[in-house]
Amino acid sequence: MIMRHVNLYGKKACPLCDRIEDAVRPTMQRLVERGEVRFEKRNINDDDAWYDQYWDRIPVLTCDGDVLLAGNPDANQIKHAISTLEELTRCPRT
Repeated sequence: MIMRHVNLYGKKACPLCDRIEDAVRPTMQRLVERGEVRFEKRNINDDDAWYDQYWDRIPVLTCDGDVLLAGNPDANQIKHAISTLEELTRCPRT
């Protein structure tokens, strides 16, 4: 099995970032426990490259560098991102 790398880019005092984190937490916990993903929260203020890339789109959820979710998504977009992530963990990388 290939482990996926999932990152949530945001910053402190960001209600949207907290909302996305809360929404994906159960899925992330399950996938981390099964050894299918490595999940990391990244503060864009800690790295100039992250800031330059994401400052105007946070929160941003990525899997292996591909953006799954950004900005202020609605409930359906969040569900779709979670479903996509779960599907990606079942499929080998190409």
